[in-house]
Amino acid sequence: MATRAEVLEKLKTAASEGNIREAYREFEELPIVDQLAISVSPGVGDALAVYEVGEFAQRGSESLEEDEFLGALGNYGLSALAAASLIPIFRFFRGARAIKAAPTEEIKLLPDLEPTKVVEEATKDVPIPKVEEFKPLSLDEQMYPGTMFDNKAIEGASSDLVNKGLTSKAAKFVNTSKKLPNQGKAQAFINAMTKSGVSKGELRLLNVIDETGEIHPKLMSELEIRNPQGKITRQRLANYIKSNQQGALSRRRVNENQFAGRVDTPGAFGIKENTYHVRGTDRKGRFDHYSNIDEHKDNFVFDSIADLDLRVAADNINLDSIDKVRGFVGGNSLLNISRIQSDYAEELGELASRNKNDQVDQIRMSREFNDIAGEGSDIMNSDAGMFIRDAMLAVTREAPDLSPSKLKDKLFRDMLNDKTPVGKLYKRAVDDDFTVEDVDIGSLIKPEYFEKLIPVVKKAQADFPLTPYVDGKKVAALKKGLNAYNQNVPKVNKLAQDKFKIQNELQASGLTPGSPSYLRVSDELAEIDKQIADLVPPESFGNFGGFTLTKTDLEQATGRPFTESLGKSVDEIFYDLERLRGGDTGPIRQKYGPGTPEERALKYFNEMVNNTEQTFDIGNGLNILKKATKINPDLLKGYPMDAYAEASRSNVTKFPIRSNFLRAVTEGKDGMYLDSATKRLGKEGGSQYEILQTTYKQAEGEIAKIIRELGEDPKKYVRKFDDVDGDLDGTYVKIDQQIRDLVKDKGVDAFKDGGPVSIENMLAAL
Repeated sequence: MATRAEVLEKLKTAASEGNIREAYREFEELPIVDQLAISVSPGVGDALAVYEVGEFAQRGSESLEEDEFLGALGNYGLSALAAASLIPIFRFFRGARAIKAAPTEEIKLLPDLEPTKVVEEATKDVPIPKVEEFKPLSLDEQMYPGTMFDNKAIEGASSDLVNKGLTSKAAKFVNTSKKLPNQGKAQAFINAMTKSGVSKGELRLLNVIDETGEIHPKLMSELEIRNPQGKITRQRLANYIKSNQQGALSRRRVNENQFAGRVDTPGAFGIKENTYHVRGTDRKGRFDHYSNIDEHKDNFVFDSIADLDLRVAADNINLDSIDKVRGFVGGNSLLNISRIQSDYAEELGELASRNKNDQVDQIRMSREFNDIAGEGSDIMNSDAGMFIRDAMLAVTREAPDLSPSKLKDKLFRDMLNDKTPVGKLYKRAVDDDFTVEDVDIGSLIKPEYFEKLIPVVKKAQADFPLTPYVDGKKVAALKKGLNAYNQNVPKVNKLAQDKFKIQNELQASGLTPGSPSYLRVSDELAEIDKQIADLVPPESFGNFGGFTLTKTDLEQATGRPFTESLGKSVDEIFYDLERLRGGDTGPIRQKYGPGTPEERALKYFNEMVNNTEQTFDIGNGLNILKKATKINPDLLKGYPMDAYAEASRSNVTKFPIRSNFLRAVTEGKDGMYLDSATKRLGKEGGSQYEILQTTYKQAEGEIAKIIRELGEDPKKYVRKFDDVDGDLDGTYVKIDQQIRDLVKDKGVDAFKDGGPVSIENMLAAL
């Protein structure tokens, strides 16, 4: 390659002769830094700008002849920008000299030189090729495969609802929205999904966004864009979401019931136990249920369900209660959800409680807090004084950003409301010692107490946040390193391939280690190693927990179609089979279908490269570096945000409730019945556990949400009875033909955006 000085000299000569084309070819091959240096050279820069106007216009017409519309549009735009001398390629330092130097009769300069106007004018007469029509995926293709039911053998199941699963709200929006363009910026598509109500939890699950809410590296890699503003087609996004639904959610039947004795509703039969699994859920230590079954051990939540026949129940339950339930649902056949429990949720709750206790302990042990306790008269050591310290602590933890005077006002306001943390403390203090009411608390609380306490509270909250999930700031810092790593991956792979080539040439040369030529090559190899180490420091290798590789990256590295690097033939992949469930007797399907052989091969490839392996073997002893997709969870304190996370806890009921509702519909049931928390926890001795009570309350609310999503009024379809037999206490949902038709047309979503959760609710949950 010619040097900068050589190219500059050629350009000067060519400019004086009026023929710059040949010299320009060498100019384009120079590094960007050298191009910039030449671009600002007197005389030469002007000549380059003039030449580029015609050159890029010519390239645009050639691209159109080859039906490369996007390439043509880009070249026409560069032609216009070169004419305006605003940003001709990367040589924006030239100013507006090209305008003066260029022959106006050839360039047809525009009077308005705003960049957008220039581009519009330059491209307005460019013929627009036909844009392919977006072909939406069917409702069946928008379902999570792991949630599908095989209902062919179920008596009474509707043929229209055989083998249905929970649908993806993200997939439904991308495939059905009438406002989405067929092509647009990736970030714009993501913004549209979140605005439409698609939960960020589902977008994380589908690898659309990452833990920090930014566009996922896997999406950028597979859709081959360099940044969030890169353009993608709606069709590729729909297919990407579909491929990431595979393995995201799964419902698994436990072959041998382990807790069937817990389901004791009269009239119940056909008891089934199921575990539910969510990709990315990180289980750490609590495995109280199904720990001896590998397939079920790492579950997100589990349930016990049964068929309930009201006619049989009438043998043990009074007829008035039976008639009330039957009159509402309009039949005798119900699906009874008797039990929902999650060891994972208990893990989260335990960590959140530990964080809360550690936070409070750190504040109480601080010098500032103890200084407050030591000030004043003996009254500070009385019941009233204990209340003052505890109340100041509670109100400051609740609102540490308020000023000292406002915190004092809030404390006195909350004392009058026994539903607030301070109000509860005051009621307890008065109950323990009625003389507390006679103490002038206002005179004992000084604003400077809050001034001392606020920074202590803020530090404790930073050290021990009220959440079991990882710190978002720490994730963002590690994400920055992940982005830098991914940007360097192509450079590293190029260097690795150069090194591999040099090593092979050195081996073939027969040079001895002591020869000068051998030593020179060795120095060259050492320099490559140094460059690689600078780009990817050794300490960074443990920072990531997942990696991926694109088809394009693989083809560029090997110089051959990606299908030749798979280890399996396209035919083998096409006929690859898998069992859905049931061990050796369950139903079988083509694992990577439907689709063309190449589409199936691509699914196989994506499955093969998305793992924890940092490199990919392309043969002949050469491995290429893969891009990172997620941060190593071991580097972070707490749990990764699961797909159903809401504030400080996970809503573990959404998945089983929605799945069982769909099951009840597909099995032709007249209704679905959820045991009440009082009934279930009372029978199992769990009524004292707040987290279990919260689980059942969430489940009750989820049923109403499903009905609303289908477009119906929950008051018509959901009911609780206050005066029925205890064995029938709970929440009922009616399933009539209207509901069945709606489910057939709309499906049942696996997610529903729960909306923001206030700090008060977060604290109350803890």
